[in-house]
Amino acid sequence: MTTVTILHEHRFFLFTLIGIGFAFLIFNFIDEQTALLFTDLMFVFSAASLVVLSIIIATKNRFQGFHGKAWTFFAAAMIFWFMGEVIWTIYQQVYKIDPWPSEADFFWLVGYPIFFGFLIYYQMPIKKAISKKMVIISTLIAVSALASLLFISYDENLQLDFEYAIGLSYPVFDSIMLIPALIGVFLFFRGKVNFMWTMVSLGFLCFVIADYWFLLVQVNESYYVGHPYDMLYTWAYALFGFGVYNHLKIFQTKAISKLDHN
Repeated sequence: MTTVTILHEHRFFLFTLIGIGFAFLIFNFIDEQTALLFTDLMFVFSAASLVVLSIIIATKNRFQGFHGKAWTFFAAAMIFWFMGEVIWTIYQQVYKIDPWPSEADFFWLVGYPIFFGFLIYYQMPIKKAISKKMVIISTLIAVSALASLLFISYDENLQLDFEYAIGLSYPVFDSIMLIPALIGVFLFFRGKVNFMWTMVSLGFLCFVIADYWFLLVQVNESYYVGHPYDMLYTWAYALFGFGVYNHLKIFQTKAISKLDHN
């Protein structure tokens, strides 16, 4: 089944992404506080749903083999990111305190190297299909993207403090993980990986763009929670979730076929 066919069969998912985008624009039109509440709830709900799905798929893979270990890393990363979303929301909605930076960043940043483990382990069974050319091109793209961000965000009057260091940590981690993610995209177009990997790759690209943009708006102090660009984080969670859900359906179909065959 091709990616186009799957997307056609899941038009509801595409409408969901469009609906999320419109919702962010509408709530921003109402007022900033409404956009803030909507964004926090969307982040927590999306991350929580993904935690449930990731634990289910990790359990079904029995934590064994390359894919079993990969999904274990994925589930662990989602749990850390979910904790970050919860802490961020508590600071804003309960204590009415600016959560940037806060303990939430610890959970988000720890989740990145764990997610990197997922990217690596998932590709291990097909490592022979990964060429040096793929690695070199992916590395050049990742390094160029980070260098461009640093150049654009550079300001000689900028105070290089702890807050800026935390903000810079996100795109640095993104750039490192962008390498295996881009390799995954190359492998997809060569028919070496499944549809789930496409969703994960697109979701991660949403994270990269959002994190890069977050650093830029933090530098010029124009960011606020609920900003329309925050939809990219929600899209990332949605893409992850859709990919995992589709993979679970395939897993279940194979299990049923095996039982029928027996």
